[in-house]
Amino acid sequence: ERTDIDAVVIASPDHWHALHSIDAALSGKDVYVEKCMTLTVAEGRAMVKAIRQNKRVLQVGSQQRSQASFHRACMLVRNGYIGKVTKVIGVNFAGAWECNLPGQPVPSTLDWDQWMGQVQPKPFNENIRTSRSRPGWLSIKDFCGGEICGWGAHDLDQVQWALGMDESGPTEVWVEGQPYQPWVADENSQYGRFFGAKETVIHMKYPGDIPLELSEDANPNGGALFIGEKGQIRIDRGRFEVSEPGWKTLPLESLPVQLYTARNHYRNYVDGIKERK
Repeated sequence: ERTDIDAVVIASPDHWHALHSIDAALSGKDVYVEKCMTLTVAEGRAMVKAIRQNKRVLQVGSQQRSQASFHRACMLVRNGYIGKVTKVIGVNFAGAWECNLPGQPVPSTLDWDQWMGQVQPKPFNENIRTSRSRPGWLSIKDFCGGEICGWGAHDLDQVQWALGMDESGPTEVWVEGQPYQPWVADENSQYGRFFGAKETVIHMKYPGDIPLELSEDANPNGGALFIGEKGQIRIDRGRFEVSEPGWKTLPLESLPVQLYTARNHYRNYVDGIKERK
């Protein structure tokens, strides 16, 4: 309700993103929200509806959209340099853990019920409250979808961008491999981020009969491999590999399909607030 606040940054645990963003929009505040934007499709639709109805600016922490190599890679794919896309291969990040952590004394400075919010009640444990621990809420079901919703959100965003799917998405999703058996967090857990169940491989199909397979070993750089009839492009935070070396220096300004980008993701949020776009 404060009139001296124009915009907010929401970096709360993922299960709070939707409610915090909707409340901010209803209060007339612009929103920067960290990925993953929401935990469910329904939450995402409700958030977008609130932002649009209240004419607010929303930016998600998908910083790769403001990085030159990712922008160039997606521009090359969108403008047909690898030809018709025949397959995309992404990283098989770990899914969410189940939680069986024992209860610990709640710190006097923490309202644990408020922190949990709308999720199924769980006893306090420092390995839940801490985002990256053993394993941390980023890996625990109800609070997050696991690393597939953490680093994986960046990778899937690049696929969406490169395939021109910002207003849509895959038409089919299925899994192959062993039945999904989530890891269980308990008092003996010694692993954290990037660890968890990976035996089940996620497949998606995009319009144009383009398959996406999340099958590569997880690594800190994430990324995706775009395979086309005329070439390939691999992009992550450590690599930018192309079939034709000249693609890395090709002038982009004259290409027919132009993708908006910015030099600084956070500055872009401020500029968007000022320019109302």
